Amino acid sequence: MHTVMHLNLRVDPTQYISQIREVPDYDYIHMVRQPKYMIDLSLLNEKVHYLNEVFSPKEYVKRNNISLLHAHHGQLGMLLLPFKEETNLPLVTSIRGRDATLANQPIGYLDNMRMLFDRGDRFFPVCQYLADRLIAWGCPSEKIRVLYGGVDLDEFKYRAPHKGDTQNILSIGRLVEKKDIIS
Repeated sequence: MHTVMHLNLRVDPTQYISQIREVPDYDYIHMVRQPKYMIDLSLLNEKVHYLNEVFSPKEYVKRNNISLLHAHHGQLGMLLLPFKEETNLPLVTSIRGRDATLANQPIGYLDNMRMLFDRGDRFFPVCQYLADRLIAWGCPSEKIRVLYGGVDLDEFKYRAPHKGDTQNILSIGRLVEKKDIIS
């Protein structure tokens, strides 16, 4: 069985999701940059490794039968470029939000993203807006496939809402201005 190596910002219950543990016909290794990013130590197991402890990407790939590199954000795709170049494995990068904007990014970020667009194999933004941002920055459109995040609604039975004097709305997200939850 082949293995996908996923590099994420951290390992906590929100990042360690079934989408990366249940890819059909693939095993997985969840890679974290270094131990300080292990937010929830109960998630530490034999499938969680630290990128800063890999000294020979070629040996690591061979030992773990890795056939695909997956970065969960643009910044992490940049971190995996040397790994990709040493191992000749395909690198796919999920684009989640801030990584497709210039908000609060370090100097040189756009140049690094353009290098990632050139050398990376596939980019999976979570919406068309982010895909359009990548194209505007110079990512070839043929390397982009929108992969919407979300919930399988078939898993939930629909119930008509109870209509009373008030209506409650549940919204999931951080309470930050850019999410426009509080207007």
